[in-house]
Amino acid sequence: MASIPESFTKHPAQYTKGILEGALSRGWIPDGKIIDPFGGTGIRLNEILKSPTRTLVAIEIEPAYVDQWPEFLTLGDATQLLFENDSFDGAITSPAYAGVRFSDYNRPKAPSSWKGRRGYDLSAKYLSKDESYVLNNRNTASYVKATGTLDEYWVLHKQAWSELYRVLKKDGKFVFNYKPKLGDNGLQIHMELLKEVEFVYKDEFVVATGGYKFGANSDKRDPVGERVQLWVK
Repeated sequence: MASIPESFTKHPAQYTKGILEGALSRGWIPDGKIIDPFGGTGIRLNEILKSPTRTLVAIEIEPAYVDQWPEFLTLGDATQLLFENDSFDGAITSPAYAGVRFSDYNRPKAPSSWKGRRGYDLSAKYLSKDESYVLNNRNTASYVKATGTLDEYWVLHKQAWSELYRVLKKDGKFVFNYKPKLGDNGLQIHMELLKEVEFVYKDEFVVATGGYKFGANSDKRDPVGERVQLWVK
């Protein structure tokens, strides 16, 4: 198999610049143990938040990413966290994405010069150097493609938010970000689920998102930007 192109050395979904910095400057991320249940690569989280007063744990379900960045990631499932109750002082995460970048899913290979968008399984194939690599069946990136419905996506996230609530200490802070599209009610549904598992909404700020002025879906992007919210147990 060809060598891994530089464009594939990152997770397809990255924290937008300003999210971690903004949450940190507002005091939303405490000292102590911090968890990201949907870790991705864990690199940005560690780069921005690491300090002698914090311990960071980023959970990632795909071995391809954990094997690539073992210093930043812990293999696991956000819906079945292997930690005791009240183990963490804070949490920060983006929700897992469903049906991400399907335009890339049917490309078995990409030349090193290809600059197209990265899909989860295509990135995983390159990182693992295994073209037969299959995403974990709990990875929501394949849900819409496989079933045509988001029902399982919401079931998984309610389980994940419930687990996160369990492992956070009382008064533990949870920083959550979501990038809506026009007409998208996903943020409202996530907020309802968080309230159902008894998180309490406290505050939010907005991070401007660039790179969406062109393309087939440019008119569907929320012009306000990415919403970053603070919830507390």
